[in-house]
Amino acid sequence: MNKEKQSEQKLDQIKQELTQKVEKIMGPPPTESGPLLPVKPQINPRNSVASKPIKLEKRPEVKTESPALQQPAGPPQVPGAKKEAITVVTPVPPKPTQPVDNSTDSELPDQDDSVSPLDGDEQLDKAVEDITRADSDAVIKAEDAARKNANPPEKTKHRGSIGEFFKAWWHNKLARRLTILVLLVAIVGAMVIPISRHFVLNTFGVRSSASLKVLDASTQQPLRNVSVSIQDQKAETNENGVAELSGLKLGDTEISLQRRAFAEKTYNHTLGWGTNPLNDTSLDPTGIQYSFIVTDFLSGLPVQGAEALSTDASAFSDENGKLVLTLDIKSDDDAQIEIVADGYRTEGFDTSDDTDQNEIEMVAENKHAFMSRRSGRFDLYKIDADGANEQMVLEGSGWERDDIVLVNHPTKNKIAMISTRENMRSPQGSLLQSLMIVDLETDELSIVDRAERFEILGWQNDKLAYIQVLQNEAPNTTNPQQINVYDDESTDVKKVAEANYFNAAM
Repeated sequence: MNKEKQSEQKLDQIKQELTQKVEKIMGPPPTESGPLLPVKPQINPRNSVASKPIKLEKRPEVKTESPALQQPAGPPQVPGAKKEAITVVTPVPPKPTQPVDNSTDSELPDQDDSVSPLDGDEQLDKAVEDITRADSDAVIKAEDAARKNANPPEKTKHRGSIGEFFKAWWHNKLARRLTILVLLVAIVGAMVIPISRHFVLNTFGVRSSASLKVLDASTQQPLRNVSVSIQDQKAETNENGVAELSGLKLGDTEISLQRRAFAEKTYNHTLGWGTNPLNDTSLDPTGIQYSFIVTDFLSGLPVQGAEALSTDASAFSDENGKLVLTLDIKSDDDAQIEIVADGYRTEGFDTSDDTDQNEIEMVAENKHAFMSRRSGRFDLYKIDADGANEQMVLEGSGWERDDIVLVNHPTKNKIAMISTRENMRSPQGSLLQSLMIVDLETDELSIVDRAERFEILGWQNDKLAYIQVLQNEAPNTTNPQQINVYDDESTDVKKVAEANYFNAAM
């Protein structure tokens, strides 16, 4: 008996707890006919849903009426179970697979005799276990929902709403004007202040260039082969002493100048936007110096711009022909020096023959051509203006007459020559002259024209003007004399005038 009482007390306690949980979730049941009475549900084992937890949702309460008293709807009736007069309120599943059957006992289907029904205690325990499981799930979900409602999750701030921010900023006239004003002030300030201006321009990849001229401090003449370093760029000065560098950052920077036999020099300069032509700078010599006076051999006048060279050392003569070359004492003892100038022959000098003032006479590089009969024939020779380097260019053929004409090119090492050395004759048997161009550097000869007689008018740059006489060669010609022009670059001959006779032509 004690054991049965304990079971009943335990069952009553579970029922009360279940009723409290249901009321907590669904609210107190409406009572029209009095308080709810505990009911012992009966479950058909064939249709038991104990193995499937019921998913509860908060739905409107369903009321069912019994003949004796009207109470809230109890658990879903299972086919085969007897319908009690008193009902219990339970949550209705959202989509029940079977509708609640409110039919009377007489309408219930017959119970399958093959399944033995459980006794009263077992059915009660089974029902309590099913209800407990379903209510536990519902309570957990209800508590979770209540917790979420009590502490709603914080809304994350999305940075993707930048477009909305700018849209709101644009429609706010005051904010828009203030922003534009601040930007303009910042830009103007950056452009006015050099440091900030250079920083902004360098940040956006703006680069500048620079050029400078380096002079010898002792002669104020340009220095060649001076190494100029600005930032990470390097260059060497040319024959005019000028170095050009590009791809430089703007702002204060260091400039370094280096050359052998001269003191190294370093100084700062602020590079601006553009080409930056820097002021001329000079280097102080530290090596041994050799002085020269350079003059023209024929005229005796000073030669300006003559350059003295020794390995990488270089120096130029001034308007007075004075030239000072600085060499490194340790490595340039007894060095060979060459003096070169445009249009002149290269002259050599040995430093072992140094005097306080070395005079160098520059001889024109164009050769002088002349005819000589020392061999019994008219041979063509070439020679320098000072009589050095004499060489034979063409050996005489023996057919030359003594009316040979030689005219030098004004700038090139070439001559125009008229001679009968080819022994060419006209149909009438007259000996014809040949107009030839002789290259005195390569000793090559080219024929321009042939005629009974030629008269050279002179050179004009690379064009040679001459008169050609065809009197006996073409007796039926009305204008036997014509003036032609030969172009030494294209080797073309063009007739510019013709007449029966030219009294004079220049």
